[in-house]
Amino acid sequence: MSSKFTELIESINIFNKIERSSGYMWLTGAILSFIVFIYGLVLLIKGVMYGNGAGTYKIAGLKLTAPAMGFILIFIGLIVLFITITQTIHNSKEEFKRKYNNLGTAYVYTSPAIIGMVVLVFFPLVFGVWVAFTNYRIDIPLAKANFPTLSRFLDVFTSKNSDFRDIFFTNIWWTVINIVLAVSLGVMLALILNREDMKLKKVYRTLLVLPWAVPNYVTALMWKAMFQKEFGAVNQILSPIYAMLHMDNLQWLSKSFISLKFLDHIPYLGSLLIDAIGLKGYLVSLPFIAVVIVNVWLGFPFMMIVALGGLQSISKTFYEAAEIDGATKFQMFKFITVPLLKPTMIPAIILSIIWTFNQFNVIYLITTNDKMSLLVVSAYREAFEKGRYSYAAAYSVIIFIILAAYSIFTMKVSKATEEVY
Repeated sequence: MSSKFTELIESINIFNKIERSSGYMWLTGAILSFIVFIYGLVLLIKGVMYGNGAGTYKIAGLKLTAPAMGFILIFIGLIVLFITITQTIHNSKEEFKRKYNNLGTAYVYTSPAIIGMVVLVFFPLVFGVWVAFTNYRIDIPLAKANFPTLSRFLDVFTSKNSDFRDIFFTNIWWTVINIVLAVSLGVMLALILNREDMKLKKVYRTLLVLPWAVPNYVTALMWKAMFQKEFGAVNQILSPIYAMLHMDNLQWLSKSFISLKFLDHIPYLGSLLIDAIGLKGYLVSLPFIAVVIVNVWLGFPFMMIVALGGLQSISKTFYEAAEIDGATKFQMFKFITVPLLKPTMIPAIILSIIWTFNQFNVIYLITTNDKMSLLVVSAYREAFEKGRYSYAAAYSVIIFIILAAYSIFTMKVSKATEEVY
């Protein structure tokens, strides 16, 4: 008995030594790869900022610019990390190797995506944050810009010419309206398509997905033509209503506002309605209404698909049990459908809020009215129309912080990743 116990203790000690050595190897390789990667990233940024002034580097008799050297070091850092992971796995116990024996192959297949993410996402993000702390603009080259400085962030909030606050609240209003309409329409259509007695469901589902399948810039340009004042399809369809209300065709994309006074022409109901809710003479932005229509058209198919998938994953036994207990359709929807659909819908809604908050194509392509703008459109105009690059970068950093904080807070509060049953 004692000999078996001794063998067990020895085997545990051997396993611990192997695990400890693997841990040391992992830590050393991870630190080394991180240092090489960060140094390569610094050289890459330095080369972009200072151009020829960043210097050159010699390797095996070859002269390399700072960006080229940076790319090489970034690649070496990723290779070292890959080797560290595979060697750590190789030196572990058989149980560990059996569990993770496919990681090496997995990292080989995912390495192009990782490199692409570093070059196309991580590097632009770091560079944008860097620029936000400078005074870089069209008349001040990046090589001569001051760093670090917080003046751009202060200008965003305190400058007399800054319209950040107004645009921010427009952004919030825009996002709330679009999400409410898109989610409501998407869930309603999903409930209809989920009915077992409905015929031609596949045909309807395919047709309803088309607005989402078409590239959004194509859809935006199509709707822009439809909103044209004289010959656009929207005004042609609404022309009988215009005639009844004694109105001219609406200038959806050029006239900023429409007054609700036209409701006075509706006998009894119009005047009573606008007086009751205090809207007499209230001005409504036509470009805002137009872009909301387009964005909801683009957004509801995604919500419909997600909701339909969630509905089809709910077991029918829940509804059968509720029906036996005498529950109404509304009670089934409230106490079964909504709770079980929440884990599916919350992540989709969070994504949709981020996409809507950062919607660029619809706003920029459909309306040229500066009054109808979102934060991301304002950042674009500051950079490429006014040449205020650091100001635009500060705008972008603030947008990123707002959306990151919102996403973390929403996931924590909603507990969307937790299992329901």
